[in-house]
Amino acid sequence: MKQQMSKTLPCGITVSGDVYALVQLSVKFQIKARAYKLDNSESLAVWIEGDKAKVKAYFGSRIDDYHRDLDSGKTKLQSAPKIWNV
Repeated sequence: MKQQMSKTLPCGITVSGDVYALVQLSVKFQIKARAYKLDNSESLAVWIEGDKAKVKAYFGSRIDDYHRDLDSGKTKLQSAPKIWNV
Protein backbone atom coordinates (compact mmCIF):
# COMPACT_ATOMS: atom_id res chain seq x y z
CA MET A 1 0.00 0.00 0.00
CA LYS A 2 1.34 3.41 -0.96
CA GLN A 3 1.89 5.95 1.75
CA GLN A 4 2.98 9.56 1.92
CA MET A 5 6.70 9.75 2.66
CA SER A 6 9.00 12.68 2.96
CA LYS A 7 12.73 13.24 3.34
CA THR A 8 14.53 16.51 3.91
CA LEU A 9 17.98 16.46 2.36
CA PRO A 10 20.94 18.24 3.98
CA CYS A 11 20.94 20.68 1.03
CA GLY A 12 17.53 21.93 2.24
CA ILE A 13 15.24 20.28 -0.32
CA THR A 14 12.25 18.36 1.05
CA VAL A 15 11.11 15.53 -1.22
CA SER A 16 7.60 14.13 -0.72
CA GLY A 17 5.41 11.65 -2.55
CA ASP A 18 3.09 8.67 -2.38
CA VAL A 19 5.37 5.64 -2.53
CA TYR A 20 5.62 2.04 -1.38
CA ALA A 21 9.09 2.49 0.17
CA LEU A 22 11.70 5.16 0.79
CA VAL A 23 13.86 3.74 -2.00
CA GLN A 24 11.07 4.58 -4.46
CA LEU A 25 11.13 8.17 -3.22
CA SER A 26 14.88 8.19 -3.89
CA VAL A 27 14.35 7.02 -7.47
CA LYS A 28 11.68 9.65 -8.07
CA PHE A 29 14.07 12.29 -6.72
CA GLN A 30 16.81 11.11 -9.08
CA ILE A 31 14.45 11.27 -12.06
CA LYS A 32 13.24 14.78 -11.20
CA ALA A 33 16.82 15.93 -10.54
CA ARG A 34 17.60 15.30 -14.22
CA ALA A 35 15.58 18.44 -15.00
CA TYR A 36 18.31 20.36 -13.15
CA LYS A 37 21.03 18.62 -15.18
CA LEU A 38 22.16 16.21 -12.44
CA ASP A 39 23.43 12.85 -13.60
CA ASN A 40 22.59 9.71 -11.61
CA SER A 41 25.81 9.77 -9.62
CA GLU A 42 25.32 13.41 -8.60
CA SER A 43 21.72 12.90 -7.51
CA LEU A 44 22.69 9.76 -5.58
CA ALA A 45 25.45 11.68 -3.79
CA VAL A 46 23.00 14.45 -2.85
CA TRP A 47 20.43 11.90 -1.64
CA ILE A 48 22.89 9.99 0.61
CA GLU A 49 24.87 13.00 1.86
CA GLY A 50 25.94 12.44 5.46
CA ASP A 51 25.13 8.71 5.56
CA LYS A 52 28.60 7.19 5.85
CA ALA A 53 27.37 3.60 5.45
CA LYS A 54 25.58 4.41 2.18
CA VAL A 55 28.51 6.47 0.89
CA LYS A 56 30.77 3.46 1.50
CA ALA A 57 28.24 1.05 -0.05
CA TYR A 58 27.69 3.09 -3.23
CA PHE A 59 31.03 4.80 -3.74
CA GLY A 60 33.43 2.44 -1.92
CA SER A 61 36.97 3.75 -2.09
CA ARG A 62 36.01 6.38 -4.66
CA ILE A 63 35.49 9.02 -1.96
CA ASP A 64 36.93 11.75 -4.18
CA ASP A 65 34.27 10.92 -6.79
CA TYR A 66 31.59 11.14 -4.08
CA HIS A 67 32.76 14.60 -2.97
CA ARG A 68 33.02 15.83 -6.55
CA ASP A 69 29.54 14.55 -7.42
CA LEU A 70 28.06 15.93 -4.20
CA ASP A 71 29.53 19.39 -4.75
CA SER A 72 28.50 19.43 -8.40
CA GLY A 73 24.98 18.21 -7.62
CA LYS A 74 24.44 20.75 -4.85
CA THR A 75 25.67 23.54 -7.11
CA LYS A 76 23.21 22.54 -9.83
CA LEU A 77 20.37 22.48 -7.28
CA GLN A 78 21.02 25.95 -5.85
CA SER A 79 18.21 27.52 -7.90
CA ALA A 80 15.84 24.56 -7.45
CA PRO A 81 12.69 24.90 -5.33
CA LYS A 82 13.01 23.69 -1.74
CA ILE A 83 9.80 21.62 -1.84
CA TRP A 84 9.53 18.77 -4.35
CA ASN A 85 6.37 16.71 -4.75
CA VAL A 86 7.28 13.64 -6.76
